[in-house]
Amino acid sequence: MVPPLSVVRGTMEGMTIAEAPPRLAAAADVSLRWYPEAPYSLSRTLAPLLRGNSDPSFSVQGDVIWNAFTTPDGPATMRLAPAGGGEAGVPLVDIQAWGPGAAAAVEAAPRLLGADDDWRGFDDPSFHATLPRMVREARRRCLAVRLPSSGRMVDQLVPIILEQKVTVIEARRAYRYLTHRYGTPAPPAVTSTPAGLVVPPTAAQWLQVPSWEWHKAGVGPQRS
Repeated sequence: MVPPLSVVRGTMEGMTIAEAPPRLAAAADVSLRWYPEAPYSLSRTLAPLLRGNSDPSFSVQGDVIWNAFTTPDGPATMRLAPAGGGEAGVPLVDIQAWGPGAAAAVEAAPRLLGADDDWRGFDDPSFHATLPRMVREARRRCLAVRLPSSGRMVDQLVPIILEQKVTVIEARRAYRYLTHRYGTPAPPAVTSTPAGLVVPPTAAQWLQVPSWEWHKAGVGPQRS
């Protein structure tokens, strides 16, 4: 088991982090608590990464989001749970991970959650005044949304390629079929991994998909 990540609370590259509470830390290989230090919506921030409600690599259980993926150290299962239990009810996200890639997953989690966002230039009054009204209104309504940075290029590009030239329904069916077929089961979590959670195929595993399986998935030669 990977030893729990121990982080002293403080600001690191613009993000405030702290050790997860003992109860959460004891239930995970690696854990962390992240404070967005501003209004924050976990579900809306990560929504662009999900390929529909049946994405095999994600499981959404109320406000809690599970995600399985490959890191440079191996596969990981990550659980993200939002809360407002910080000082004066400020938002926070509890991060837990399991598997060989747990430490790498947790280390990259704040960036995944949008910690690298810098809206100062965009929100500068002189620049903001030059924007169309609809853009200004969208920003006003979405102050709790960040831009996720997964760092997982293959995981993001493959679904996008599958979504070209076909309907969303066809693309998501193809991605679901191929991920279940060539992905790997998510590393088990102490708190019980959601049923059917799958680590998407790596680049090497995608290269092993034979032509007839692409055909079964409804993916033509241009996309495969």
